[in-house]
Amino acid sequence: MKKMWNILFFCLLLISIFIFMFILNYNTALVTDDFVYQFVFENRLPTVNTRYLSNIIDIFISMINHWNLWGGRIVVHFLLQLSFLFGIQCFNVVNSIMFILLGILIYKHIDNFKKINFPLLILIYSVLFLFIPQPGATIFWKSGSANYLWSSVIMLCMTLMLKNYSYDSNYFKDKKINIVLMFFMGVVVGNLNENSGCALIVCSFLYMIFYKIKNGEIPKWIISGILGLLIGYIVLLISPGNYIRADEMYPGVEYGIVDLIEYALKITRLSYDYLSVIIISAIVTSVMVFEKKNNLKQYIICYGNQFIFWIFVLASIYSLIFSPAYPERCWTFPFIYLVIIIGINIKQLQEKRRFAQLIKKIIVILMLSLSIKAISEYNEAFYDIIDTKICIDDHVKQINNEKNNGNFDVVLHTFPEAYGKYNAFTYNGYLTFNSESWTNRWIAEYYGLKSIVGED
Repeated sequence: MKKMWNILFFCLLLISIFIFMFILNYNTALVTDDFVYQFVFENRLPTVNTRYLSNIIDIFISMINHWNLWGGRIVVHFLLQLSFLFGIQCFNVVNSIMFILLGILIYKHIDNFKKINFPLLILIYSVLFLFIPQPGATIFWKSGSANYLWSSVIMLCMTLMLKNYSYDSNYFKDKKINIVLMFFMGVVVGNLNENSGCALIVCSFLYMIFYKIKNGEIPKWIISGILGLLIGYIVLLISPGNYIRADEMYPGVEYGIVDLIEYALKITRLSYDYLSVIIISAIVTSVMVFEKKNNLKQYIICYGNQFIFWIFVLASIYSLIFSPAYPERCWTFPFIYLVIIIGINIKQLQEKRRFAQLIKKIIVILMLSLSIKAISEYNEAFYDIIDTKICIDDHVKQINNEKNNGNFDVVLHTFPEAYGKYNAFTYNGYLTFNSESWTNRWIAEYYGLKSIVGED
């Protein structure tokens, strides 16, 4: 009976989170790149041949052009365009599910579901909602969600397999089918994102060493997985579009030794600014969990996963020194793995009798305080996003009225005012005062106009 009630509460919890997230996703309008990916990608600006996506073949054509002209992240943009092909509401449903999966996968990295720790699970979702970098750009902006939220979910599927095998060598058998599957998963994960791909390649090599030390052998599936990661990452990096975009958007960026040192120092400062609470929590819990062992092998077996995830955090952060720009949303991946490190540390502390009751109480207190804080911020986010949607809906009415009157050169006089961190418009441009700007031209293309411009 107790198990049945646990399952029921678990389902109700996830359904509630889905509803909350769907409401915000539903009311988040298209912005910047979202307009671009409604079409078969041909160039940075619309052309006379620009057309809406109509079938899956269009997406393959679009991604080939995208790789050649704008960037190598084929996997995430393929999935984004696939969801758009089935309609915006399809995206909203998928994106809400992805947030749920993100919380579950983080939980699975920390614990298993043989006995659900509800305070811990609720705490994870509260931490995600409250502290994930630029939530408006990483979990609500449609293009940003595909690049960061969806990428995180796919990436966690792979690291969960790597981590679980480190505890149980029977978790994933060295069969031919698994070797092939791991290769294709590696290709997909390696192509997701520049800084996460680099970090995961490093971590996979470390896991290979971990398995050798712990079990005395290296499974063939991890070798095929690393090979896949390298191929996916190389495809990402050699995209001609990367260099075209960098030349257009970030001309004059230097990569000399002094420049790289300056970038590294700047990234260190930004990391603290963006993730100070999470970083300090990870360091403190790592110190608390540490105990002296008899030899190196025991240290590796006991703390190997935390060490590897720390390397992932550092690699994903400092690989940004080779990027021409690093907005706050780039810290999404290190944030997620820092949360996992904290969770694993707490789990290990809880297994020690002298800390068990204290940790249990701390989790409950944090869960209550942060969930209340999350509800409060959700309320503010809702009204901020709704205010923006009202303005966008008014724009759509004005556009349709102008088109009905035969005017396809539209001037709009009001702009959405976004201020909250959960609002996609806070981090992205919309209409400008220049009808030839790339955002204006794609918005005009989306609504079937000759031109659109904003005025005071």
